[in-house]
Amino acid sequence: MGYGSFHLSSHTVDVMNILLGRVSGGRRVNSIFGEGVNPHMRKIREALDLIGMPSDEVLMHGNKLIVYGVALASNLHDYFLGLDKAPKFLLPQNNARSVSQQLVSFWRTRWLNARIDRTEVLEQVAENTVDFPVTHGARVTLPLEAWDEQIALFS
Repeated sequence: MGYGSFHLSSHTVDVMNILLGRVSGGRRVNSIFGEGVNPHMRKIREALDLIGMPSDEVLMHGNKLIVYGVALASNLHDYFLGLDKAPKFLLPQNNARSVSQQLVSFWRTRWLNARIDRTEVLEQVAENTVDFPVTHGARVTLPLEAWDEQIALFS
């Protein structure tokens, strides 16, 4: 179960920023370099505390962390389990930037360009949001056999 602010609308966060700017002493967190790893969360926590809301409870969104991944090594499971000493990459590793650019270019050509001008696709994208209530279709259900492998990997 995680903490975060994705379930708070951008309007709510904007109002919190206005509130923090108006209290005596002004804003203590200004979102500038050197203020720590997550000034956004600290500002929200400070605003919630200021109005007497239990910030720990509000920021605990209760969603499990979702991790997306793509196996870019043919021996991924054996490598993660320590059975193989080195990954056997499916793509050349001598110029990672170039390989990454090729992957992005392929994605643009194969997927994005075919969808970016379609009104129905853009309408579907607009329906997805990470504001509360979360409505997005990004979750992918793993096939049962992949799920069994994952459980074995992490047990």
